[in-house]
Amino acid sequence: MTIKVSRDGETVWEFSEEAIPDLLTSAFLRGSDYYWHEGMSDWRRVDTRWSYPASPTDASGPKLIPPVLPKLPVAPEAPTSKSKTGALIATILGIAISAVVIMWILTPSREVSDAKKTVRESGYLLVESIAQNYKEVNGLLATAMKGEQANDNRIVFLLNQAVTNDSERKIFLDAAAKLAGRYQEVTKANNLLISLNKENPKATGAVDECKMHVEVLNRFMVNMALKSVSVQEVTLLLRNHKHFTSVKDRLEAELEAL
Repeated sequence: MTIKVSRDGETVWEFSEEAIPDLLTSAFLRGSDYYWHEGMSDWRRVDTRWSYPASPTDASGPKLIPPVLPKLPVAPEAPTSKSKTGALIATILGIAISAVVIMWILTPSREVSDAKKTVRESGYLLVESIAQNYKEVNGLLATAMKGEQANDNRIVFLLNQAVTNDSERKIFLDAAAKLAGRYQEVTKANNLLISLNKENPKATGAVDECKMHVEVLNRFMVNMALKSVSVQEVTLLLRNHKHFTSVKDRLEAELEAL
């Protein structure tokens, strides 16, 4: 079997397997040299296969001078301190690049982060606005009824009479406009978040939940300002106010979790 031996990164010698022990005995080869033969996947140190004989075979004889043979391309590149350093640097760079790529994948983009922030901040305002508007409408109901135990038709009549001048009508129209504006703001940000974050197509159920309350309150406040509230609207308003009170904390928790 032909053995190739490398020193300092150069494949310079080719010997028969039988010659290796004598070359080690004569100190021509070193245990730190690397060897390779056909069938091996990589170079190995000579001393991992051959050990030094206890004494030279022929100490007085001439040292064996092996012929210098050209490098053969079939052998893998021999390991050197330089190549080892290069391989280490390449490995470190590979790990660093992989880490950067993973961080880039896992880290939300600036647009996604901004959209989440807008949904969160606008959503809080929206939830608080809905709660405040329900409170104001309930206050108006209590004021209009003046403690009277009235049926639905009487309640509607008293409500429609509660707003008697332009300035009072404007208050409720402005409140409805602000509430609608806040909902539009958070909906726009929510839609942006959905489009940017394809893996999470449902940004938050809080926005859809608020939509229904905004529509009910807007319709009620506008019709109240126009003195055209219906019995159905009053019934729907009271029912939705009760529902909103029970889910308000959940809506805020969903926004916080963004």
